[in-house]
Amino acid sequence: MGANSQAVPVPETLAVILAGIGEDLAPHVRRELLNNRLDVVAEFPSAMVATEALRAHRKHRRVIVTRFQSGADEAGLRRLNSALVGWPVIALVDLDRDPENLFRANRAGAAQVVPLPLHPADFRCALDAVGVQFDLRSHVTDPIVFSGGSAGCGVSTLACAVAHEFAILTGTKTVLIELVPQMGTLATNLKLNPKATLDALLTDADRLDLYLVQNALTPIGDNLLVLPGPAGFMAPGWIRPDALDQLIDFVRRLAGFVILDVHPTFDDLHFRLIDTADQAVLVTQQSIAAVRSLKLLLDNLSATRPADRTHLVLNMYDPNIEGLSADDIAEAMDVPGIITVPRDTTALLMAMKRGQPLRLVAPHSPILKAVSGLVRALGGIGGPPRSGFFTRLAQAFRG
Repeated sequence: MGANSQAVPVPETLAVILAGIGEDLAPHVRRELLNNRLDVVAEFPSAMVATEALRAHRKHRRVIVTRFQSGADEAGLRRLNSALVGWPVIALVDLDRDPENLFRANRAGAAQVVPLPLHPADFRCALDAVGVQFDLRSHVTDPIVFSGGSAGCGVSTLACAVAHEFAILTGTKTVLIELVPQMGTLATNLKLNPKATLDALLTDADRLDLYLVQNALTPIGDNLLVLPGPAGFMAPGWIRPDALDQLIDFVRRLAGFVILDVHPTFDDLHFRLIDTADQAVLVTQQSIAAVRSLKLLLDNLSATRPADRTHLVLNMYDPNIEGLSADDIAEAMDVPGIITVPRDTTALLMAMKRGQPLRLVAPHSPILKAVSGLVRALGGIGGPPRSGFFTRLAQAFRG
């Protein structure tokens, strides 16, 4: 299942249209958008021109960045905002000319206002805010579930390595949730003092909101955020499925990729998370007991689950173990193929000792080559360009 599946496009990040920026400011805006891996899909000389060009294409929501220099720009911004309902507008406001411009731009419909001169951190915060506020990413952010048929298969280590690769290779915010009922290992392995753990959020689920979830995630580098599992023992059945669904929904709105490290409990929640996942990575190792457990898990999944969305991984693989080769295990499980991840105990122990993701400790580990291939199979890199239509439209208006 999934060994030869084709990669799907990377989830869309925010696509941006520039309107009336001016050539004195445009290079700085383009640079900051490029630094944040955001696409400029079209540019127009003014808000008025952008309104007329885009009016017929309202269903293709984009973020518009425009410049607000004086009260004369107010009419254009109002018209843009009323014609393209649901399109967030970020106004770059000249305060030196008139401090009142900040309030004029806001009243004219700007979702975010950024004072000039342009400060990268301030601009990035505005872009992130409209992405969350207007829910521009949630329709493409479906969780990827990592699980196995038994403990000890290295599921958590593999999920962490894959999450870090997603963050690095795509430059996209990636969230890893350690969804274990008790005694999580993520915080220990990465030597974290986490902002919050899974139990802290789910045991007070009635208070959950987007702001609370966003501030509960602990950053690892630029684009990876994690929510570790509980540090101690919890009462059986403490995870409320409805609360977990709410948490996942919030996280989907905050990140381009969401990875769930799901403990193999073989209960209703375990099966449901795999059955409903857009992509599932099911991990085993080279032992008869582990293979049997994974076969049992597969046999109990929904018959309607697409086979090409379920990726089987043979972790800590040694091709010299007789009778338990990848082909032998694929045949025993009656699947067309299985992805292998080699054993590199030295690198993994070094990463654990330093409390860092594997790539930061052993960038040449053979594990990472396999992990990068898995990221590609899951759709983390590649995909067609996204800007052709709007680019052609803008060129037509430029003449």
